[in-house]
Amino acid sequence: MSANELLNLSQLIGTGLQDERCKIELARSSGDGFFWQLTGQPQGVGVWCRHADWQQMVETYSGLPEPSSLPDELLACVSAVLFEPAGEWLGELLEPTPTAMVLADDIYPLFTLEAYECAFLQVPVDLYQEMISQWSPFRGQDPLVELSLVAGYLEQSSGKVKLVQVSEGQWLKGDVKPEQGQSLLWWDRPLGAVSLDDIDVNGIVIEEMGYKLDFIYQPVIATLATIRLSLAQIGSMMEGDRLSGEINMFSQLQLMHDKIPVAIGKLLRGKGGLLVQIEQYC
Repeated sequence: MSANELLNLSQLIGTGLQDERCKIELARSSGDGFFWQLTGQPQGVGVWCRHADWQQMVETYSGLPEPSSLPDELLACVSAVLFEPAGEWLGELLEPTPTAMVLADDIYPLFTLEAYECAFLQVPVDLYQEMISQWSPFRGQDPLVELSLVAGYLEQSSGKVKLVQVSEGQWLKGDVKPEQGQSLLWWDRPLGAVSLDDIDVNGIVIEEMGYKLDFIYQPVIATLATIRLSLAQIGSMMEGDRLSGEINMFSQLQLMHDKIPVAIGKLLRGKGGLLVQIEQYC
């Protein structure tokens, strides 16, 4: 999921919502399982259930040990029972029989339907927002996300990275002063300007919010460090907040593109602003 999608969901779900028979939270999940396609939506939009949960569900309601043993008619019936705690709307929108699917490790909206865990994959929020708005909050998982502390960025005109030659320099955008402990807090895009906390060695102070930058092509970012923060921290942060995380300072300035290092550089302050000089390509 993109940073924007997770932030929007985090503000909606918080650390979790629940009613009598099901609950929803944002959490990491992955592994073997089964996938139900959402009808009328692009391929890959739907609901995933862990293999062990679906196998147990099938055995409980059919007496057969393996989902592959069931004819499609019975699979559709067991599927209806699985999704019934969420309400009729979910079962009616999903194709009745699932297909095997390996879920990539990521953070998803996880619905626990009684004892069974299901991940929503790109399911439009408006399909379930009204339902969960009536639920009560609970303290569920609060997954950690790795963000970057960035000295500035280099915009790109295509998906192929273009930088100057080794020993040459380029002006960075971003308007922060890393020599004074400032940086941009970056998660797919700049979320705000921060400074290192002079009290907490693993903390940052939010100095400015409201960055509205979106990029056609991912820029190259001049990365000073990374910090691990919880989704709840990110979703609720405000100017002046002190956030404690887990900071990993880099020994060298890393120029990163789409989370992949492309070059090593060093920062130089000039009259025109902040310059990054390329020292070597990765």
